[in-house]
Amino acid sequence: MFAIPSSRTLDLAKFKPVHQDYLPARDAQWPVSHAATHSQISARIQELANPSSRAPMHILFYDPNAFKVKLAALKAQCSSRIQELAEPVVR
Repeated sequence: MFAIPSSRTLDLAKFKPVHQDYLPARDAQWPVSHAATHSQISARIQELANPSSRAPMHILFYDPNAFKVKLAALKAQCSSRIQELAEPVVR
């Protein structure tokens, strides 16, 4: 059994022509420009490219007096209102 396509089926099977302004995709490889291969960076750009200098983290966050209570805080007296607010709520 052989199928013979009609002329309409043959017309529909033809590919559509591309638009006249269509540009195909660029190749994955292209030549590198002369400016890109011979570029020179300025001293300012080189300075900005360097990381900023910071103190080491173990020295920066180490505070030996972090948990020391100041003398003024030890001698402080709170008001009666603060004392009242500090008590837990009775429910």
